[in-house]
Amino acid sequence: MSVLQTTTANMSLLDSIATANKKAIPADGFLSGVFHSVQASDDNFFRNFFMDQNEVLFYRRAEDVRARICVSADC
Repeated sequence: MSVLQTTTANMSLLDSIATANKKAIPADGFLSGVFHSVQASDDNFFRNFFMDQNEVLFYRRAEDVRARICVSADC
């Protein structure tokens, strides 16, 4: 049995966090600049940052197995 199972409650919590984070990033001191640079790019990438189809900001280096979600300091 998995330690973290996907349940309706977990998904609801994750959705709430994602929504709050999405609203907070444009006002974040560091991530707002990255966010706007990714938006302004032709290929949706700026350095190692990118956004998915839901406009969630991620960071991924070439050696990383997975992308990391960027979380505002306010979250």
